[in-house]
Amino acid sequence: MSRSPGPTLVDFESRSRCALKKRGGRNYWADPSTEAICAVLYDTATQEVSTWVPGEPVPRLTCAVSHDPAPFDRFAADAYGWEYDTWLRTSDMAQRAGLPGGLDKMAKAWLGIEKDKVGAKLTLSLSRLSRAKATRGQLPEITEDVRARVMGYCARDVEIMAEAW
Repeated sequence: MSRSPGPTLVDFESRSRCALKKRGGRNYWADPSTEAICAVLYDTATQEVSTWVPGEPVPRLTCAVSHDPAPFDRFAADAYGWEYDTWLRTSDMAQRAGLPGGLDKMAKAWLGIEKDKVGAKLTLSLSRLSRAKATRGQLPEITEDVRARVMGYCARDVEIMAEAW
């Protein structure tokens, strides 16, 4: 992926046995069970949307922008060796503008739109360990259909960030 001259909005989706809210973004991404499912990128200079999955070449970004209040996406990019010069957070920008810091609350309050709740539920379910006897303790399989649905959820979050941007 070539280096974009403008800011690029980034959102990662992942799964892990590690509890993000209890451990924080840095520890979450350092946990060996954590894996990226995908990332969606929106180039503000060209208005192009692209996706990334582990195993593909890493993006080279001049200015990466994510919404995360705890540098989740930046730690994800670091874990996969992405290259970027600076990283900004739209949650900080939203709060400075007097808006809620959470992406879903900001989207409702300012843009009148909602996040993809079904996609959020699916993505969270990919971190739940199986209780079935044959697969006990395993994370669910990520099929291409599941990955495509998670990418759609991730793209909706990037669409919200782009609208706010």
